Amino acid sequence: NSIAIRKSSAHPTADYAYAIASILLLIGILVVFLSGTLTYNTLAAILSSQVKQIAALKTIGATNKQINWMYIRLIFLYSIIALALAVPISYFSAEICRDYLGKAINFENIRSGFVWETIILQVVLGILVPQIAGAIPIRNGTKKNVREAMSGIQGAENISKPSAFMSWMTRLFSRPT
Repeated sequence: NSIAIRKSSAHPTADYAYAIASILLLIGILVVFLSGTLTYNTLAAILSSQVKQIAALKTIGATNKQINWMYIRLIFLYSIIALALAVPISYFSAEICRDYLGKAINFENIRSGFVWETIILQVVLGILVPQIAGAIPIRNGTKKNVREAMSGIQGAENISKPSAFMSWMTRLFSRPT
C-alpha cells in the first residue's frame, strides 16, 4: 500500500496539463514531418511535369544555379503566404483550445496574449522545413541535361557510347572470329 503525496506548490491537475502538453507536442512534431513530406512530394511532381520547360530554360542559357534559385524563391513565397494565414489562425485556435481545456480540468490561465517564442518557432519552421524538404527534388529536377529532358529517356547522353564496364566485358567475352 503506497500513497502518492502531491507537492503543495503543484496544481492538483498539473499532471493532466503536462500530459496534454506532451500529446500536443507529439502531434506538432508529426505535423512538421508530414508537412515536409508533402512539400517534397508536391515539388517532385511539379518538377517532373516541368522537365521540358527546364530544358528550354537551359537551351536559352539558364544555369542550374539560376533554375534552383527560381524554385527556392517559389518555395519561400509560398512559405510566407502560408505563414500569413497560419500564425493568426493558430493563435485564435490555441486560445479556444486553452480556454476549453482550462475549464475541463479546472485550471485558470493567468497569461494572455502572444507567446513570442511560439511565433518565432512557427516562422523558423515555416520557412526552413519547406526549403530543406524541397532541396532534393529541386536538385534532381534541374540536373538533367537538355538532351535527356527533351528525349524523355533517362541517361540519353550515353545511348551512343557504351559504358567502360560494357566495353571491357565485350572485349573479355568476344566471340572468336
